[in-house]
Amino acid sequence: MTTGGKRTKGPKQSPMTDLPRQDFTKHGFGTVKVHSSEWRSRIAATSFVLDVIKRRIIPDNTLQMHHSIHMVRDMFRRVHVGDSYDWFSTSRFLGHPSAELCKSLYLELAALRGAIRSRDVVLFNRTIDHFVENYGDAMLENHLRMTVDHGHMVCEEGWAYILWSSSDRGVLHIGATSGEIDEVLRRLDRENPDQHPYGVLSAWLVHDAALANEDIHAEFRGCALDQSFFRVDLGNAKERISSLLHETDNFALSPWHDYEPHRDAKATPLALCQRLAS
Repeated sequence: MTTGGKRTKGPKQSPMTDLPRQDFTKHGFGTVKVHSSEWRSRIAATSFVLDVIKRRIIPDNTLQMHHSIHMVRDMFRRVHVGDSYDWFSTSRFLGHPSAELCKSLYLELAALRGAIRSRDVVLFNRTIDHFVENYGDAMLENHLRMTVDHGHMVCEEGWAYILWSSSDRGVLHIGATSGEIDEVLRRLDRENPDQHPYGVLSAWLVHDAALANEDIHAEFRGCALDQSFFRVDLGNAKERISSLLHETDNFALSPWHDYEPHRDAKATPLALCQRLAS
């Protein structure tokens, strides 16, 4: 489901920059539950793709193979693009990989499908190696654990975010929290009971939420309203926050990736403060 702009051929593959056009009155955008019509299909597709990755035997070039890889690719695409009503719910089942990482995994799965079609053993194994190196198999296992085995949700803490209610289309709630995004959503809904529920337009796992919050508010102080509400274009906000977190080395590709701080002086908070003050 694409929410803004005229649909071009095929699903959108670049991050959403326009606000959704629909009203979300029951659940906030991004947090809507996965539709029942897709629930079983996603489980079956995830099981099939994970089996291919673990067995490392090229499967037959069948309709099931194409459908399964397509569906799993679309789950990663949803997180990367962030344009569907359930993108954050999908991210939760995958263990909250970053949008940046999901783009890479989406492309790896396309390469895997091509290797199967051409029966290219070298490309097949190399693609699986890359997918596993980025913990794609762990994300698919997490999806099955949550959906089939009814495992407990692993709560990830430390986020930068862009939240939004369809009641106030031109205003974004931007900031960071050391806790869970769900806690912020519940607080906003309590404080604004007459508005549509808040949802998630974009989110980044961060290492230092306090630093992220300070830097974000400094970056957007020119368009601030009050209490972390800002009037700013969505695409502009996403680009600036992403650049800010990369410059300060304050983001995580996924919960599975080890944190190795960069030594580049340009990426230090001091350098950023100097840039903001100039």
